[in-house]
Amino acid sequence: MFSKVESFQALMESIRQKGVLEPVLVARRDERFLLISGERRFLACRQLGIETIPSRVLDAVVSRDEILAIQLIENLQRENLNPIDEANAYFAFLRGSQTDMELDGIINTIMNYARDPERVKSEFTAKFAVIVKYSGKSITSIRNILFLLRLPGEIQQAIREGKIGLSQGYLFAENINHPT
Repeated sequence: MFSKVESFQALMESIRQKGVLEPVLVARRDERFLLISGERRFLACRQLGIETIPSRVLDAVVSRDEILAIQLIENLQRENLNPIDEANAYFAFLRGSQTDMELDGIINTIMNYARDPERVKSEFTAKFAVIVKYSGKSITSIRNILFLLRLPGEIQQAIREGKIGLSQGYLFAENINHPT
């Protein structure tokens, strides 16, 4: 499996040889554009000195939640998606405009939702519905994946690289506060 640096270098080489095969997604913001999806392609082109890049302008996208939903969909559709990157995509989407909300707060909200959806703010209920719809996973599965982000960085990296299996990662994450 490639490291992030090797993967980025491979992307640059691909763009150098074949060009940008998939446009980046942007939204208009006043006289400028906001990059919604395709940051790695954009950065690779910048590093290669390419001044223009194919883009698709999403004029109907206006709210932060719409942008986060598109970014979530794009992340979930990646071929080489590993469980840690998937968890980070969910976390970024759920955190959204609640930038002060920490991981444990989000996990607790999911657990409350699983027990009694009426107790959870409608903004989270709507976000949970989006995640379940686009991921095809249950809210419990989403919670379990988010638990992986509680693990130390070296264990997360081992899961990314496939050195530790997902089931073992879940087991570690569930017991991180109760080692025996």
